[in-house]
Amino acid sequence: MSQWLDICNINDILPATGVCALLGNEQVAIFRPRRDEQVFAISNIDPFFDASVLSRGII
Repeated sequence: MSQWLDICNINDILPATGVCALLGNEQVAIFRPRRDEQVFAISNIDPFFDASVLSRGII
């Protein structure tokens, strides 16, 4: 079962952007779609280049 943790207020993430959060030793990319109250979270690591860039929107 997945568990969500409070990282920041949703209004701290501009619509159609992403931010990076450090949870323990793992970077998590958090995205907020346009004009929506939902958020999505994935690993911030690009699986092809092993670079920490996904929260910047480089996908």
